[in-house]
Amino acid sequence: MLSRIPFYHGTTKRMVISVGSLFANIFCVTKDRLGVTKKIVTVPLAYLNKEKFIVRLKQDPTLNEDAEITLPRLSYEIVGMDYDSVRQLNKINKVNGETNNRSVYTYAPVPYNLTFNVYSYTRTMDDTFQIMEQIVPYFTPDLNLSIRIKEGSDEVENCSLTLNNHNIDDQYDGSFEDRRYIIATYSFTLKMNYYGPVFGIDDPEKHFGEGPAVQIIKKVQVNLNSNKYTATVNPFEADAGGVFNIDEGWAMRDKNPATDFDQDRKL
Repeated sequence: MLSRIPFYHGTTKRMVISVGSLFANIFCVTKDRLGVTKKIVTVPLAYLNKEKFIVRLKQDPTLNEDAEITLPRLSYEIVGMDYDSVRQLNKINKVNGETNNRSVYTYAPVPYNLTFNVYSYTRTMDDTFQIMEQIVPYFTPDLNLSIRIKEGSDEVENCSLTLNNHNIDDQYDGSFEDRRYIIATYSFTLKMNYYGPVFGIDDPEKHFGEGPAVQIIKKVQVNLNSNKYTATVNPFEADAGGVFNIDEGWAMRDKNPATDFDQDRKL
């Protein structure tokens, strides 16, 4: 078992939201022959696979829609995930912190590069150029994002988002009845870190209780060779000023040579 503590920091979700928010305010302007603005459209954005969107453009999967999908539109998705050995720190380094007057720590994060593709779907090349010129000026070729990396924490990490390349695919093949659409693809790489469990704050076995008494130790477990000693407050809901007993006991410990050292170290 990799960890005895269930944990989820929501890191990937935060990265997806942060990248998508960059492209949430892209506009296309329509002008007449005299250069007078007729319409300003905010380009809709969705997390969607490109191939599925192309199918929606070509046909009506629900068979009950009378209107075609309105263009322009934007979509994006994660297309790759690679370990970045260059940014890897010593794995036994600790990152210390404090919460609720308690010291907490975690080990050095694991660096990964997430590859995102952003797609623009337009009817005219002018709309494609408008979207492109609202994206590329901000990447030289990278852009730093300040992202809260863990839920319930104010810790902010600077993540570098790099624009790798950009290409345009003009779907002009087919008959005159076929709908023309232009797809532009922007490839980005986000340098980020994944963190393991935070020791001292997550307490799935309720060693520290809950509520106002969260800092009162209510359960202790000590491994001694092949034996296991436990001491637990009874009733478990009792506070420091209440009436309670300490239930003590000894039991045979499950021996796991592959993980014994790591488990003892965490205790």
